[in-house]
Amino acid sequence: MPDFRIRASGEIVSDLQRAFPHISIPQPVSANDLEALGVDPILEGPQPVPTRFQSLVRGGPTQDGGLWFWGYSVVDWDAEVIAAETERQWAAVRIERNKKLYESDWTQLADAPVDDIAWAVYRQALRDVTTQSNPFNIIWPVPPE
Repeated sequence: MPDFRIRASGEIVSDLQRAFPHISIPQPVSANDLEALGVDPILEGPQPVPTRFQSLVRGGPTQDGGLWFWGYSVVDWDAEVIAAETERQWAAVRIERNKKLYESDWTQLADAPVDDIAWAVYRQALRDVTTQSNPFNIIWPVPPE
């Protein structure tokens, strides 16, 4: 159910029954019912796509072509929030890296039937993932077959 704008006051309401307590509001509400109440629905407007370090913020309603739409904008995160989010992502990368190392520990046993050098190279590449520049776009090494 959309929010509504009362024409006379410009007030935004989400519950017509609460806004008009002495009127029986039929469900579903028709366009004719809204017109009789002097109310316009506020529809979802186009939403910009925020980048990784932005948030989508809903603004006030704006009228376009006789219809009301919620306006949206993006807000950049501040440097402190970006740094904290980046550190959280690096922590997640280290957890995934450690899991992959743990899962391949068996390949380091003396009697493991694997290519020792290929697995050693793979495991070193896992240790090196934290030297990559972007924790949100890690290129993971592929284990040997």
